[in-house]
Formats: sequence, structure tokens, C-alpha cells
Amino acid sequence: MKVVDTRFIEAPQPVNDNLFPYRNYLTMSANQSAQDDGLYSYDSFGGSKKQSDNSFLWWCAGAHQKLLKQFPSEHTKYSGLGGVVLATFVLASLSSGYAVYSIFGNIWWTILFGLIWGLIIFNLDRFLVSTMRKYGVSRRKQFWMTVPRLFLALLIGLTIARPLELKIFEKEIDIKVIENIHSKMQLNDSLLQLENLKSMATARLERDRLIVRKTALEDTLHQLRQAYVQEADGTGGSMSRGIENLTRLKMNVYNNARMQFEPELISLAADINSQDSLLKTSLASLEEKRKEYESTARANVGFLERNKA
Repeated sequence: MKVVDTRFIEAPQPVNDNLFPYRNYLTMSANQSAQDDGLYSYDSFGGSKKQSDNSFLWWCAGAHQKLLKQFPSEHTKYSGLGGVVLATFVLASLSSGYAVYSIFGNIWWTILFGLIWGLIIFNLDRFLVSTMRKYGVSRRKQFWMTVPRLFLALLIGLTIARPLELKIFEKEIDIKVIENIHSKMQLNDSLLQLENLKSMATARLERDRLIVRKTALEDTLHQLRQAYVQEADGTGGSMSRGIENLTRLKMNVYNNARMQFEPELISLAADINSQDSLLKTSLASLEEKRKEYESTARANVGFLERNKA
């Protein structure tokens, strides 16, 4: 008979539950599963209930479906998570579609980009939900895992909420957009006037100079004509009525001056008309540019302009 020396045999050590963080969770889940299959199940009351197929919602939540089927108590939780992720996809598609439609106005581009952006947000949200872990992870590590996911969740929320906000407050935003367009038009008018100020000022100065010269010549001719007319009717300097030598002399002076000034008067009139045409052209160009800017500003009110409002 062989004798075994028990001094060198180690006694079995108790298992430390802290080294196995999933042990209690698996035990509780197994007990819950046993309860569902035993006394507290619907079958124990003589009836049976067909379980609903939530595999699509579970997939949306990023759950392992075969493993999840072993824990019925978690079905509702992951179905709810999948519904939230699916709702995020729908809202992201609608909001991005509205943003694209407000820019391009094309329904096909709207549908295409809405689906693409919705799938991007869906995958990001699904990643956030499926990679969060609570069991077996320290609180500090949970915090550092939460920070980048929190920023990503805020980014997703902003991309979804902003276009919907613009649609909800569309009337108020339209009023603000009109006010912004009016302010831009006033600023554009000021810039256009400054741009044309130099050329228009030069044309006005030249026109005024020509008018002064033309007026001076016309006044001179008028005075010469009045002088011989007064001599003829007896109200002039000689106080003798009739065509006398002095009257003929003053008439000749008037006729000579008129013949001398007439070409210059014609030239001055043409130059004044030319300056008037320049001024009218400048004003017409200014008005055309103003209307063109107004039509462009009103036609190009897009997502960015509405977002600023």
C-alpha cells in the first residue's frame, strides 16, 4: 500500500469573486432564465405565448443575437436601444434631406444624400451603443470611454437638430432673411454710389461749366438785341424812335455777335447733351447693378444664409 505524504499537497484556495466580474452577472442571468422557463413563465399557467421577432432591432443595437436569446430579461432593453438607433437614422435622414433640398432643390439628390447621411449617423450611433461596457471595467476607464462618445453624440445631435430647427422656425427665419437682404442691398447701394461718384462728379462739373458758358453767351446776345430794339422803339439812349444810324449800328453789333457765338452755342449744346447722356448712362448702370444684386441675393438664399439668420 502506497502512502501519500499530505504535507506537500496544497489545500484548495477559495475563489475570489472580484477576479471574475461576470460570475455574479451570469449566475443572475441563469437564475432569471430558469425562472422564465419554470414557475414564472407563461407556460406554467397553462398557456403559451409566441415570442416576437425583434432580431432587426437587436441588430440595430449591435447585440449578439444568439447570445441574447439565452437571456430573455435583456430582450426589452436591447429592443428599446435598437428602436432609438433606428429613430436616430430616420431623423438624420430627414434633417439632412431638408438641408440638401434647401441648397440644390433637387428631390433625387435629396433622397440620395439623406440616405447616405442617415446610414453614416446610424453606424456611428450603433457603434456608440454596442461598444459601451459596464461590467468588468473600472469607473475611471468608463469615464474616459464616455468622453469621446459624448462629443460624438453631441455632434450627431447638432447635425440632426439644426436642419429640423430651421424647418420648424421657417416663418421667423424668412423674416430675418429679408431683413438681412435689405441690409446687404443698402450696403451695396452705398458701394455702387462710391464707385460711380468720381465719374459722375466729373461729368456734373463739366456740364455745369458748359451751362455757365452757354448762359453767358446767351445773356450777351440778349443784351445786344435789347439795345438795338430799345433804340428802334425810342426807349434807348438817343430817345429817338425809328431806324436811325445808331439803331443800325447796334443791330449790326448784335448780328455780328450772333454769327460769332452761334457755332460755339451749338457746340456747347451738344457737349451738354453728351454730359447728360453720360449721367443718365451712369444712373442706369447703377440701377441695373442694384437690381441684379437684389435678384441674386434673393435667389441665392441657401442653407448657410438661413442658418445665419
